[in-house]
Amino acid sequence: DSLRTNYSDLFSIFASGLLFGFLHWDPLFGFFDLYQTGGAMLGGFLYGWLRIKTGSLWPSIICHSIWNGAIFLIVYI
Repeated sequence: DSLRTNYSDLFSIFASGLLFGFLHWDPLFGFFDLYQTGGAMLGGFLYGWLRIKTGSLWPSIICHSIWNGAIFLIVYI
């Protein structure tokens, strides 16, 4: 919400999505593997859009939890 006080919704979604993606970048074990970073960026754009459209953080939290659960099932089960 602090970005939205000074910038447009579109810029806020873009900036927060980029930040979300780069926070998921793993420079130690996957320096050149940017698939995880790109996927997280797309997720960040979606989560930011959901936050603005619904006015609540909970839909984004639920979507992120479902995504993490699906990845866990695919990788470990």
